[in-house]
Amino acid sequence: MSLCKTILLATPLFFTPHNREVVDPEEEYDEYVISTAIENYEELDEIDADSPWDNSLEEKLGVRILGYPTRNDIEELETFYSDAKNRQRLFLKYDVELERIVIFPAQMRKHSDYLGKTVFDRGEIQFFSGQIDRHGIAHHEFTHMGIHYLEENNSPFLGEWKAIAGSYIRIEETKEGKTKKYLYQNEGEKTDPLWGYITPYGGKAIQEDIATFVEYTVTQPSAFKKVTESFEIYARKMELLLRYEFITADEFLTVEKYLLEAKLKP
Repeated sequence: MSLCKTILLATPLFFTPHNREVVDPEEEYDEYVISTAIENYEELDEIDADSPWDNSLEEKLGVRILGYPTRNDIEELETFYSDAKNRQRLFLKYDVELERIVIFPAQMRKHSDYLGKTVFDRGEIQFFSGQIDRHGIAHHEFTHMGIHYLEENNSPFLGEWKAIAGSYIRIEETKEGKTKKYLYQNEGEKTDPLWGYITPYGGKAIQEDIATFVEYTVTQPSAFKKVTESFEIYARKMELLLRYEFITADEFLTVEKYLLEAKLKP
């Protein structure tokens, strides 16, 4: 049984009306047009009202779930929400003005340079089917909503973070085919923690710095074992995340242990 009804895009007909499969852009449409469809769709009908487990999740989250979710996607959102509620994540304690979660078909992923996206002016988080819980993407995007909430309510959080992080190093953006890579101004791409960032992507902007910290703290805390310098910056950022309830005390202690291990490494 289909989980969805219809999809209307600003650039129509990129989904066939009968089987709702994404049209192969190599055959009929160019990659740019598909990307434009992702960015500028007008409306997605809500998921099938006859599916009680869908409705239940919408009621719990207080948002509409739109697009083309699979049952697996719904279950991942359910698990993510339950965990976030148990751990009292910031974005659930306050009204972050999230109105809907949009899930695009998995086939569209190859036409996009992101895995998840937060669109503040629509009160929306976008995912691709099958990617919601991958490598902490949900934690990353919901963190953006939390940051936005604090900023809109004149919280000193961003100012405090910037005081710790200092000036952000300019990240060069290059293209290799269809893939964008964010590089440090060093001898090339480096994926290990460096200069107070947990990933090179975190050095792109303050919001990405914060979101990647939360993402890795929650889902890949052992990454902090690879830190080789700027230990105080990492520790102070973690303390700030704990104080503003982006992470829990247990998560903080786990990362603290890994940072100490990295610092004492011969």
